Amino acid sequence: MASIRSSTRLPVTTASALQGGQLALHGVERTVSTASRELVDGAVEKASSTTNGSYEVVLTPAGGQATPVTGTLTIEVKSTTKRLR
Repeated sequence: MASIRSSTRLPVTTASALQGGQLALHGVERTVSTASRELVDGAVEKASSTTNGSYEVVLTPAGGQATPVTGTLTIEVKSTTKRLR
């Protein structure tokens, strides 16, 4: 059995036009992944990944006459894969 572990950090900055305004996100995603492979055939026996993200959110109404709405968004996404036999 061979095992690997990796971690990544991805800065996120994006803006999207909405009907009646604009949405902006600014933050960071961090992902940790592990996998175990069978040495005989190279197949993945099991793998898992967890991504955590934390973002500042700004919703700006169109026209600039109203105060932008601010907040935070926190996410966690987990996945697990296992080989079927």
